[in-house]
Amino acid sequence: EICDQFHTFAGSPLFICGSMKSGTTLLSQLLDDHPELVVIPGDSHYVRNSPKWQGAEFRTVALHWLQRMINPTGQPPYWFLGRQRETWRRFLEHFHALMRQSGLEVFQAVVGAVYAVCAKHPERVKHWVEKTPHNELHAQALSRKYPRAKFIHVVRNPLPNLASLKRISQKCNWKRTVFDHGIMLRLLLQYGRSNINVLSRKHYY
Repeated sequence: EICDQFHTFAGSPLFICGSMKSGTTLLSQLLDDHPELVVIPGDSHYVRNSPKWQGAEFRTVALHWLQRMINPTGQPPYWFLGRQRETWRRFLEHFHALMRQSGLEVFQAVVGAVYAVCAKHPERVKHWVEKTPHNELHAQALSRKYPRAKFIHVVRNPLPNLASLKRISQKCNWKRTVFDHGIMLRLLLQYGRSNINVLSRKHYY
């Protein structure tokens, strides 16, 4: 069973915000393995995916999350939970049990399952960490859902940020121009300033 501590920390997320190619992945990696945090790897797209996951069959969401845990970012390191079969069996058992609890979202069940198999000192864990670019667009809604939530908004110098966005756009054949990316960076900064005013610096960094 997952100890009562999980139900306490389940309502205390830490959301990483920021543009693509701004350093959000680096920050999540730096936070990983901290004894007070459970860091979910890669970009979960929590806001976008949560509605479609609700009511989905366990097999469907389990397959999705197994793939995410094995290959979180599309590049090394892989196997977020390690290579031991027993660890993956325990993850699925906890995930299945939590999926059956009423009122618990699929993503919260994932967090609980990762917590169960990864937390070295469960009594010390205070936050789970979710990272998806542009989380700042949804910060105020997420704060209403999780009143104890904290946010870290990563801001990179816009010129190298735009250069990185241009390179990835060319690599992925995106039809976004540097001007498009510039408009988005300005929008994200505007949301960040608004979030600080509404949520206060106590919750939004």
